[in-house]
Amino acid sequence: MADTPKEIENEESYDEKCENNTQYSEYVQVIDKPLCFSKTTSNDTNSNTYVVDESDMQKDCTNNIDPSYEYDFIEKIVDIRNKDPDDLFITFINVNSIRYKIVEFDDIFHKKAVDVLGIAETKLCSDFSDQLFKRDGYRLYRKDYKGNEGGMIVYINLELPSRRMYDLESQTFESVAIEIIAGKEKILVYSLYRNGKGSVCSFINDIENITERAVQKYSKIIYMGDFNINMLKECPDKQKIVDLCDSYDLMNVIEEPTCHKGESESLIDLVLTNMYDCKKGSGVLDNGISDVHRLIYFLIPGHPRIKSKTKILYRSYRKFDEALFCKEVSEKIPENYHGNMTDLIDTFRNIIDKHAPIKTKFIKQNQLPYMNGELRRAIAKKSMLRHKFTRYMSRENAEKSISQRNLVTSLKRTSMNKYFADRCKNVDKNFWDVIKPFLSTKSFVGINDDIMITDGENIISDKSDVCQILNDHFTGTQSEEINDDEHIDYFVDCLENIRNESQIDCKEFNFVPVPVKQVKTKLRALKIKKAAGYDLIPPKLVKLTVNQIAKPLTNVINQNIYRNHFPDKLKYANISPAFKKDDFLSRENYRPISVLTCFSKIFEGVMADQIKDYFEPILISYVSAFRSGYSCQSLLLKMTEDWR
Repeated sequence: MADTPKEIENEESYDEKCENNTQYSEYVQVIDKPLCFSKTTSNDTNSNTYVVDESDMQKDCTNNIDPSYEYDFIEKIVDIRNKDPDDLFITFINVNSIRYKIVEFDDIFHKKAVDVLGIAETKLCSDFSDQLFKRDGYRLYRKDYKGNEGGMIVYINLELPSRRMYDLESQTFESVAIEIIAGKEKILVYSLYRNGKGSVCSFINDIENITERAVQKYSKIIYMGDFNINMLKECPDKQKIVDLCDSYDLMNVIEEPTCHKGESESLIDLVLTNMYDCKKGSGVLDNGISDVHRLIYFLIPGHPRIKSKTKILYRSYRKFDEALFCKEVSEKIPENYHGNMTDLIDTFRNIIDKHAPIKTKFIKQNQLPYMNGELRRAIAKKSMLRHKFTRYMSRENAEKSISQRNLVTSLKRTSMNKYFADRCKNVDKNFWDVIKPFLSTKSFVGINDDIMITDGENIISDKSDVCQILNDHFTGTQSEEINDDEHIDYFVDCLENIRNESQIDCKEFNFVPVPVKQVKTKLRALKIKKAAGYDLIPPKLVKLTVNQIAKPLTNVINQNIYRNHFPDKLKYANISPAFKKDDFLSRENYRPISVLTCFSKIFEGVMADQIKDYFEPILISYVSAFRSGYSCQSLLLKMTEDWR
């Protein structure tokens, strides 16, 4: 007797049959795993194989789908943002490993569609550098648990001043506590993940203790995350959450199911807050990123961010003519030039402005270096197919979703391999430039990152005010170090000891005039990829005119040496604050990096050479700091040999 396939007449009857069909439910629960489906026609009721007429399933399930239907998860988020652009848009999702899924969030970051994005179950360890996951325009806060389970990442829009509150983070469950400042209000955004293994009572007690401390400092508190407590099911665990909310005037603003496994749905991803206006703009979104979790979101009305665009200055070389440029330099700055340094720099700068004028532009957010159009389109299609399957569960839709998911993973790996293979063929400086951003574990402030500083209870975001505060801090720090008499006396004594032990007759030191050849060598050694100083004279144009500028520059340098004078024009530098660690809002956590002008580098270079030549025979071999050809290794080797 021929086998009779099971038929699905329409979507309603299909759902009714699935409720009592455990075999198909098992199939639905594993659709997120890379499976290969086989077609069988067994009528054995004890068999684990589910038999289905695929042509009927395809016909009945797809007839209800609009041919033009397409669900774009990213566009949905952008639409929500655009409806209320001044509201804070806060989101959370459990992704079940972020390692190969971070690229699927890139459009969200690129469009700055959200202000806060909490991600649970990242499954990262220290082998994964922060640079792999940092995105322009966002600050990353990360907490790893174990490489194969748990872990959290929180992204905060850089337009929102934020700091991490380590003292409020739990030791019994995974959490990242962030203080954000919206306008004049401080809001505690507390992202958490409970793995479901520990006691619910212990979890609730920890939340209560944290809340007791938090309410003393914050009037607005948000707990968001995967609580692993189903609020759709009447049970003692749910009642504990309800009692917690009653005790601290909190409410859960998420009411729709957030987790779906097969035909079962649960509400385990929650947002508990005392901001009751959040409920008006909250919900869940299907996505193609997480296996079983939906993204939860909510809006906090009336909290505009500090909006700013990054504008930079650059030189346009569209009409640049090298021959004409060098000719004009030789005419206006002749070899017998004997003006002062200020006039030379101004003349050279005017010539450059004529041939390579300064223009301005706004910087766009950077994409992942290995992102390409094919991968972007594949990610969008994956989201669409995943959502299509969650709405119309059929074998065909499941296979398409799984196939596209595996394709995205394959394309990402291929793209990364090609990116590194093309740029890392030779082990040279370029190799390190490519690899270093993916290996460094240091947090840093990028070119697009606006720095905000606390001044008392106020947050300073205006760039000119921030610059002044940091400049005062840097100069104050240097002055304290220079005026420390105790340290100065110590160094003087050290130098006297070195001089006495060297047993060399030290002659009086004086700077002497430099030859043109030495200045030419310094000019040719300029690195053209280095940034220009405050005078906006790029190194590559200085290096281009070595033959024209060397003689007049030598004349000017020698004039200043005769007068024992260092030009004021060369004492200025562009100061860039580099973040060190901990709190991004504290001025003490930044150090200055000075970018000197090209002519300052040349002048200081020829003077440094004379100082080194004078001290080289005086310094003993045990002094290795700031000496060419010496290092910690050379000192250790010498000491080891002496000890033998």
